Amino acid sequence: MRNEMDPKELFRIINRYKYSILLVMLLTTSIAAIFAYYQPNVYKSKTSIQVGIGSKSSIAQQDLLQQALIGGVGSDADIDTEVSILESRFLILNAMKNVNVTAHIWGINKLFKKTEYYLNAPIAIHVEKGKGLMFTLTPIDDKYYQLEVKGISKNDGTKFHYKLKYRYNQIAKTNDYKIIVTKTKYPLDKQYYKFIVYKSNHYANKLISKINVTPHKKKSKVLDITYTDNIPLRAKEFVNALAQAYIKQNIELRTKEATKALSFVNTQLNLIKKNLQKSEKNIENFKTKEKTVDIKMSSKQLSKQLSDLENKISILNMQISILQRTFNKIKKGIALDSLTIIGIEKLDTQGVNSLIQQLQQAILKKQELLREYTTNHPEVQKLSSTISNLKTIIKKSISNILTDLQGKQKLLKTQMVKYQNKLKKLPKAQQDYLSLERKLEFNQKFYTYLLEKKTETEIKKAATVTQNRIIDSALIPTAPIKPKRKIIIGIGLILGLLLGLTLAFIRNIFDDTIKNKEDIKKETNIPIVASIPKYAKKITEDIDLIISKKPKSAIAESFRSLRTNLKFIIEKDDDEAKIIAITSTVIAEGKTTIASNLALALEKYGKKVIIINFDLRKPTLHTIFNMKNSKGLSAYLSNQATLEEIIESTKFKNLDIISAGTVPPDPSELIGTIKVKNLFDELKHRYDYIILDTPPIGLVSDASILLSQSDIVLYVFKAEYSKKEFITIMKEFKQEKKIEKLGIVLNEVKHQKNYYGYGGYYEK
Repeated sequence: MRNEMDPKELFRIINRYKYSILLVMLLTTSIAAIFAYYQPNVYKSKTSIQVGIGSKSSIAQQDLLQQALIGGVGSDADIDTEVSILESRFLILNAMKNVNVTAHIWGINKLFKKTEYYLNAPIAIHVEKGKGLMFTLTPIDDKYYQLEVKGISKNDGTKFHYKLKYRYNQIAKTNDYKIIVTKTKYPLDKQYYKFIVYKSNHYANKLISKINVTPHKKKSKVLDITYTDNIPLRAKEFVNALAQAYIKQNIELRTKEATKALSFVNTQLNLIKKNLQKSEKNIENFKTKEKTVDIKMSSKQLSKQLSDLENKISILNMQISILQRTFNKIKKGIALDSLTIIGIEKLDTQGVNSLIQQLQQAILKKQELLREYTTNHPEVQKLSSTISNLKTIIKKSISNILTDLQGKQKLLKTQMVKYQNKLKKLPKAQQDYLSLERKLEFNQKFYTYLLEKKTETEIKKAATVTQNRIIDSALIPTAPIKPKRKIIIGIGLILGLLLGLTLAFIRNIFDDTIKNKEDIKKETNIPIVASIPKYAKKITEDIDLIISKKPKSAIAESFRSLRTNLKFIIEKDDDEAKIIAITSTVIAEGKTTIASNLALALEKYGKKVIIINFDLRKPTLHTIFNMKNSKGLSAYLSNQATLEEIIESTKFKNLDIISAGTVPPDPSELIGTIKVKNLFDELKHRYDYIILDTPPIGLVSDASILLSQSDIVLYVFKAEYSKKEFITIMKEFKQEKKIEKLGIVLNEVKHQKNYYGYGGYYEK
């Protein structure tokens, strides 16, 4: 016996359950198609921007940053930071100010298919109170509509459900909402409508999942921003608005330092301007008072040199003061976003101004990220590390510059003392005049110096505008990215096939009925003498005798094959009558039908045949031949009738039957009497074949008495009805009763076209 399942068996299982597999495939494919139909289209729009991070104004600056930051300015860490900013709720809220993404209106048709509107909505809604509530609007006529809404009251937390009638263009309000619905120029052509207006802060969180920012290429400073939406126009408008918001806030960030610097310069200019005006007035007053002052050329030259020294020392004092304040702010970590350094060329050569700007940008970016994330977020931690490194570098650079400036300051003060000592030798009037003149000249030079710095700062502020730019603006997407309806339906088809096959194999595992000859051959070597195909029509009186009704059919041919195959089992002389017992395990396996058609096949072969119905409990033989069951075998065995009285002729010349007769109280005792043997002995003289329609052996013991007296036993199994365990019962019965001539008939096998072979059949 074989336990493994060969490929042929797999195909037989598939063929057996092909209709259920097809039904499951049809069901899952239909579900997938319905699911795909109701899924809304999703469109993706993309814009590309160039980010101007990582300025490279000088080699020295780049070297300092390479020492301070891993990867330097403009590294992947900076790109990641810009990506996080673009995906932040802060920037999304700025973009939402220019595109209406919070109001959503859907129309639902008779098939409950939802269609979302944007600019072409048939209704316009204004929600003063009730944001976040889903409203259902059902048109009543041209003037009125019905509004339905459910929710939880913000006043007392109770549930509410309104279903009220309102007029278009008028206020619709309750304690929980206040809205105005206006009809537009577009017709109200849907069954009903749904709409909701979200709060901006709440809806911004939903938009984060729809935005994706990625570098265009590896190590590229071009970022691709994509946004998905159910409305293609809205997708295009919002992603463009997001890019514009990013550039705007970036410009504001980069010009913040320059704006504050201009404020500082303007303050200093106002102060110097007042000093200049005061100096001019003092000289005028002095000239008026003294009339004339005779000053030698050498004295003027000495005064000019002293004036130059005072001017240089004043500038140094301002620079040292600015640097000292900056150093203290960085050291204490206060007001870092308002650091301002003006007029210190030495700083420009070493990149401190740029470093301070980077520090301020990093601080602002960190503040923006902290609005959405905690301090444990990777990008926040990276920025914290960057800020710490920048502070260390700036403090060290400023300390070095302070040391240098203080050395110069000391040298200039020494020179100035020498010039002052020389001037003290001049007359008092000359000293006073030269002092006033030096102050005037100093204020004039310092005023000019501040004007130059103001111009430079304004130019710097204007230059930052072009640092970032949009490379490719978003276009209206023409085709949705999802749902992939064909793929969904294909997946439904494949899943249906897999599910159908799985269910088929599960059914096959738990189905312990006999399906075909292979199921029998796996369990026993007892020969299968015939496979009777399944009837195409419902069994009736005439169809039961199929050989007579349709002699050229496949079923008739299978009975003729059974007749032929009996010769290989029966080895007695042809002149001696043969007793053929037909039995099964349980009822309804087709014993009587097979007995009748086998008898008719033998009769057609020119043999005299008689069928005896030994199933005294549930006889059916007489119904097949359309005869009465008044007197039969039970009457003969109980000595109530003679043999001649119970033998009934059929419409077929050489075929007689003995029906069961009335049901006796003790069938087993009757069948076990000597009269049964006497009956067989008498009939052997009259007939060539005696066919016994016996009871099922699995239910009663009647059949076992008869089978031992038979020349051959035909054991009937009904395909897809008889259990596989019946084969074991048959084998045990054969061994117990020592039955030698046993053959198997498999009844009602599913039809197979053009099949020939042992016990085979063909279609006609």
